Amino acid sequence: MCLILSTAVLSACSFAEVSPETKGLQTEPVQIEVESNNPEERVLAEIYRGSLELQKRDAEIVPTGEGNFRIGCTGQILWENDPQRAQELEEAFEAEEDFDGRDNNAVTHEEMMGSLPTDWTTNDPSGATWCEDFDEVDIPLNIVPIYKKTLLDRNDRYEVNSVTKYITNTDLQELVDASQDAPVDEVVEQWLLTSVAGGGNLDTGDAVSDDADSDSNKESN
Repeated sequence: MCLILSTAVLSACSFAEVSPETKGLQTEPVQIEVESNNPEERVLAEIYRGSLELQKRDAEIVPTGEGNFRIGCTGQILWENDPQRAQELEEAFEAEEDFDGRDNNAVTHEEMMGSLPTDWTTNDPSGATWCEDFDEVDIPLNIVPIYKKTLLDRNDRYEVNSVTKYITNTDLQELVDASQDAPVDEVVEQWLLTSVAGGGNLDTGDAVSDDADSDSNKESN
């Protein structure tokens, strides 16, 4: 079952409306939402929680609807927030329309960014995909986190961006399989410490800039 990330749901969640201009970055823990019966989502949540905690940032996993950080897929999030635009993209991709040289993954991510509520943001998507059960539209489904704009500082955003770019479908499946026989947090912790250089300090060449929030806001307008 896919995580619902519609604008209505996001707006209904009981998060404090904090202006980044007046309050600065929040110091509350990163609260990563998870559906308890979704093993892939649980693994992904542990990856983000573990990588942030290795950087001394408090992070915890909470039930769906109670957090400030969510994990989804680009096309699915776009469809939940703007189904008409998602359907238009599907038709454009089928017609092989040219998007100034941008591939379908990049176009879907940009449109997803523009569909987010103005107080939420994201970072670069993974090359890995997820949400195989989602079939409303046939557009890219790259793994991507979304989170409150005031939640993460520059270092946190870099960490989240790095581990997102690092994860592969092979990694995800192997971690899901391993977590059938051991606690998922222990499986992921071992992977972070041994497979991810420096516990997630990855030089992907795609560091998130200080302007990431403003860029996302432009896409939303």
